[in-house]
Amino acid sequence: GVVTFTTAQQSEAVERAAPALSAHLPGTVGIVNSFDLNSANAIIGRSQKVVAGEPDIEEFLGGVRYRVSPGSFFQVNVEIVERIFAFMRPGLLKARRIVDLYCGAGTFTLFFANAGCSVMGIEESAQAVVEAQANAELNGLESRVEFRAGRVEDAVLQPDVRQALRAAQIVFLDPPRKGCEEAALRAIADSGIPNVWYLSCDPATLARDLKVLAANGYVLGVAQPFDMFPQTGHIETLVTLYRADAALRLSNEEAFRDVPEPVWPDRAEPIDKRPEYPDFVIRED
Repeated sequence: GVVTFTTAQQSEAVERAAPALSAHLPGTVGIVNSFDLNSANAIIGRSQKVVAGEPDIEEFLGGVRYRVSPGSFFQVNVEIVERIFAFMRPGLLKARRIVDLYCGAGTFTLFFANAGCSVMGIEESAQAVVEAQANAELNGLESRVEFRAGRVEDAVLQPDVRQALRAAQIVFLDPPRKGCEEAALRAIADSGIPNVWYLSCDPATLARDLKVLAANGYVLGVAQPFDMFPQTGHIETLVTLYRADAALRLSNEEAFRDVPEPVWPDRAEPIDKRPEYPDFVIRED
């Protein structure tokens, strides 16, 4: 991996220590000094300097190659990301039109595109968008994806993005810990998009945002936790929702309808015979 040290200003101490750090950190391909913070809570600075080795890492997940830098968001537990991919894959057996909000470097955008979907990804970080586009080209998926740089709550008000939401069967949300801005959630509801897949790293902001979506016509489908950060109190949760009126709206289309309530295993069944996850089923007439 690439190890990043974040300091208030560019640090000569980090640069001097880089060779010794590389020798003592097995598996490290590069060391980066991140600096010029834009807030007291920032984890990564606006400027970065590679002080040893390579600036990027490469991962192969779900049939997709990803090349990412420390400055762009990428899920840290790749084994669990593959489990999330596997859990969602039955919902992508037919090509869907998807809008991926908070798309980062295209982790899920490119997974959806590789499954045959057409995807628009929106991300605030311009650097992450550059990497997402490069990763699309790396995988030959550029014809199925479109990326936009901008704040999600602003982008969803733009006419072409609003049109993309109205035309899509699924909106995928993977926001930061603070969750979604209410303006973004209301834009989703106003678009009438039939299905919302929400991946959250904070149960509190997830519950807050689900309340807004429920008040605007969405019904809970499946809620599945993933232990993204073992031995901590943090949990990643994938929730699917669908509009109560989606079946009427899509009655003449061969498209994604909704996610019915999952069939949970019988509690009397021996635990070693239970499926790892409940069925993630698509109902289509």
